[in-house]
Amino acid sequence: MASIKSFIASLSNVRDARFLRTLFDAARAELVACRAVANELRTDHASFKTAVDTSKTLTDELHDDHATNKAHMDALKTALNSVIGALTADGIINATALGVGSNPKQIASTAFQYRIDGVPYHKDAVVGTAFSAADTINTGAAAGFFWGIWAVQIDAAGTVTTKSPAADQVYASEALAIAALPVADAGNVVIGYVTVKTKENVDWVAQTHDLTDASDCTEANFYNTASSIPAAVATSAAATLTAAKATAGPATITAAATAETLEA
Repeated sequence: MASIKSFIASLSNVRDARFLRTLFDAARAELVACRAVANELRTDHASFKTAVDTSKTLTDELHDDHATNKAHMDALKTALNSVIGALTADGIINATALGVGSNPKQIASTAFQYRIDGVPYHKDAVVGTAFSAADTINTGAAAGFFWGIWAVQIDAAGTVTTKSPAADQVYASEALAIAALPVADAGNVVIGYVTVKTKENVDWVAQTHDLTDASDCTEANFYNTASSIPAAVATSAAATLTAAKATAGPATITAAATAETLEA
């Protein structure tokens, strides 16, 4: 488009009023077209701003929710690593429940699954497993109450045995006895443990005395080794987007382009 200065300068050479009118009409048409484009740009600004504001709200929410979703991804990673570890390490897959056997001098166990050297095994319920040795608590019959503890373990062949920290035990509390719980022998996993409290001033002998409360002992307690497979990933739901996505695209200019030149 010719500059306004050049256009005005060209008017000095105009001798025909009709041609001058034509020039002014052309100039007016150009100005009207420019105003139409300017007005449409002004109107369309609101549409552009709405779309940009909506996108910003959505982006801000995604930014804020990232921490929540990352926490869940970290929990999933931890759970998967725990599962991988549980599938390869020695341990309990599904726990048993220990208790007094059908013979009260023995230990009963419900069916369970376990793993040794990466190989899973199943063990059916057992109504009674005898203590592996005639271990004692307070064999000297000292005055007072005393505690003893036995780990219950199993090997790849499915043989259940017991293991005590000492041939004779004289722990003053159950907590002290539990602190002395022995680890499993090589090729075994601990499926649980048993604690026994003597009667006052007397001993208790495995294989000879029973595990019934208030019978040959004051009390006997049974503890089961938990499954090594994690039970849950997380306790809360992942973040959910609430911001709406933009419902329409940016506005489109519909005003026609102006003429390229104004010449006298």
